[in-house]
Amino acid sequence: MYVVKVNITDLRSKPDFRSERINQVVLGDEVKLLKEDEGWTFIQLLDDYKGWVLSNHLLEVCQPKKFTYIAREGVVNVYEKPDKNSELSTKVVFNTKLIVHEFHDNFACVELFSGRGWVDNSQLMSMGEQKVLSRVSVGEMLQIAKGFIGVPYLWGGKTPFGFDCSGFVQTLFDFFLTKIPRDTKEQLKTGEEVNSLLPGDLVFFPGHVGIYCGSNEFIHSSLTNGGVAINTLDDKFLAARRVICMT
Repeated sequence: MYVVKVNITDLRSKPDFRSERINQVVLGDEVKLLKEDEGWTFIQLLDDYKGWVLSNHLLEVCQPKKFTYIAREGVVNVYEKPDKNSELSTKVVFNTKLIVHEFHDNFACVELFSGRGWVDNSQLMSMGEQKVLSRVSVGEMLQIAKGFIGVPYLWGGKTPFGFDCSGFVQTLFDFFLTKIPRDTKEQLKTGEEVNSLLPGDLVFFPGHVGIYCGSNEFIHSSLTNGGVAINTLDDKFLAARRVICMT
């Protein structure tokens, strides 16, 4: 078994930097190795998505890691010491699963797979808290989604440094422990089709997806808007699917 050992890495359609970015994986994501080619590795993710990543961005582990916390903020600074004035080691992003080794004052010592670092523990959520959060109202999910307004559009992006439409939706739903496919065409097959919209429903357009917010508005990451934004929903959407049933 292998895990991603860098904060973010791109999945490419071919073993070449010039090829299309089709997805992203983040620190700690577990992957299956399928084949290798001159510094690149073809991998399969837990959702069965496949693509090429740099081989040196992966680390072999003996057994699955027991993650205990998750990054709840968009971008979380990781410091060398439990002090915000100390050297910045790296940054981890929203929905990154982490192993916490210890706490000191208001900091948590986290596993980076290339060492350890310290983060403000208010920016983390325990897995237990996450399970509780996943059972609360859809309003909580939409509130978190709105916190990403202004994040730029990035084809293949799945982090607060840049989202594409389906990557934004999948990442948000995954944070609420709801597994959906990566790409829009597959998301269109998930859940159940609905005619009367409720907040949290997925709304689909040609090659595009967003989340209905209520009041005839939806939130999405679009190239036209330059990133995550809320727009008025018109009658031109193709379909709507209900994946979650939260109040």
